[in-house]
Amino acid sequence: MEQVVQIRVGYELVYDCPQVTPMILMLNIHFSHASDIIVPDRVVTEPSLPVTAYRDSFGNWCSRIVAPAGETCISTDALVNGTADLVAPEATQTPVDVSDETFAELRGHYSEPQIVELTFAVAIENFFNRVNAPLGVEAEGFCAIPDLSYRGDAEAQRQSA
Repeated sequence: MEQVVQIRVGYELVYDCPQVTPMILMLNIHFSHASDIIVPDRVVTEPSLPVTAYRDSFGNWCSRIVAPAGETCISTDALVNGTADLVAPEATQTPVDVSDETFAELRGHYSEPQIVELTFAVAIENFFNRVNAPLGVEAEGFCAIPDLSYRGDAEAQRQSA
């Protein structure tokens, strides 16, 4: 039996236009999910701009705006009914929880750009693992992980030093 859950859907896009720029936005929840919408996904702009909504020849909702020169923020915040992913729970999002101590330790060894690069590399690997695991994609052995068990407990070594 599928478990119905409420899913928050939203975005915030910021554009810095060098001149007045007409835009066609295709950012709405697909019409086939209209019955699942609890809180509608209304397009909001800052500064407040007229938004003309229409459906394209494929039935998709489109919004047309004319962004002024300078910064324009386009956002929405909606709520829809969906079903929990009971087939592949290993494909769920991993919570991000980095302690201040861990971040301070990183800053002791790496510069800010290096921390950003390291974070990106870890995020990409996490992404690929979240895709590969549910699909049963096996490692091809390009990057074999060495056996480091001979090194012992790193924390114990650090404390004895």
